[in-house]
Amino acid sequence: LGFPSVRCLVSLWSAFKTRLRSCWESNIVIAGVDVPDQNDDPIDFRYSILNQKLQLLNYCLKKKADNEEEEDLKIGGKEISKVSLGRNRKTAMCLVSSEEPIYEPILQDQPVLTEDEIEEQEKIFIDNSPSIRHLMHTNALQSDMQAFKAANPGALLEDFVRWYSPNDWILDNVTHTWTLSKRMQTPNNLWRSTWENSNPIPSSKQKLLFNYVTEGEKILNYFDNLPVNQLLQEMITTTLISIYHVFKEQWGSNLEFLGPIFDEYITIISCGLTSSNLMDNADQICDSLTSLETAFSKILSLHQKIGPQERLISSLVTSKDDVVVDKKEKGAIRQVFKQMQEVSEVSEVEADAQEFIVRCWARRPYSFSKKVPHRLYSVITASE
Repeated sequence: LGFPSVRCLVSLWSAFKTRLRSCWESNIVIAGVDVPDQNDDPIDFRYSILNQKLQLLNYCLKKKADNEEEEDLKIGGKEISKVSLGRNRKTAMCLVSSEEPIYEPILQDQPVLTEDEIEEQEKIFIDNSPSIRHLMHTNALQSDMQAFKAANPGALLEDFVRWYSPNDWILDNVTHTWTLSKRMQTPNNLWRSTWENSNPIPSSKQKLLFNYVTEGEKILNYFDNLPVNQLLQEMITTTLISIYHVFKEQWGSNLEFLGPIFDEYITIISCGLTSSNLMDNADQICDSLTSLETAFSKILSLHQKIGPQERLISSLVTSKDDVVVDKKEKGAIRQVFKQMQEVSEVSEVEADAQEFIVRCWARRPYSFSKKVPHRLYSVITASE
């Protein structure tokens, strides 16, 4: 990874964590990490867990800044009645029981989870009793129902469904009237029981579903307590996947020539990524990566020398048997030897100078100095 020692990595990691804490306390967005727009998902699951944590921290920073801005806009601690009712805007629909318009409620931010947190919640959901699973499933729904009731006094479940889940508000072909869907009318329906147990409470007075301050601190604690070996594993994992995407996206047209070599690399890194300890597969991964890099270098070299002879190139790189060539391919190979002969004849010209380069790692200028790379260079002409 370009680090001379683990000590250097630890020092860099410590400075990185200090910088994260400074950004959080100063409300500074983390550079190099996407800040999602209002309608975008805050987390991009294509990235590593470390990157997902940084994306979530940026999201928390954005919410933190927005909340402080809203606090500054309040005058004398009094909120506008529209906000206190939890109303956002008027819709084109009216309540079923009256001609009062339906107002879109101000809803709470839904919980935002990284990939590891989703897996943890799934495990909790599976291992716990039905009552706990029911509570986990209805928390967000009940919050939205309470906000809707506060914004629309006298509203019925039908009004909420029309606004929240339009596909469950259907036209009955027999009576030609609008009604709830069959799933909403089943006995002990989850939505109806949740609606009946929900009181009209604006989102501003509800218990938070997503506490951005708590979540931000949790992320900082995650980085503070992340073991170095796990950090290295995350970094190596990201590097291996990046190598795969570099080959696939930049040189995709040549991947078919790699055949089993590329398939072997995918299989090995897949096994390594699912292993609890990536280092157990380190030798296999390095050998596979070496084979892949060597094979691809051969492909580029052969492409330059014999042109677009796909079948011949693929056979030369991947086949362990003798390669039988057709007339066209023989012509391409004959042309390569002809060019090599011409270059050899030109290269017989006597050189007028000799060049020497020596590279080494040494402690300079003092014996206790840090080891750094040095380069010695000289040119000796014929007259010297």
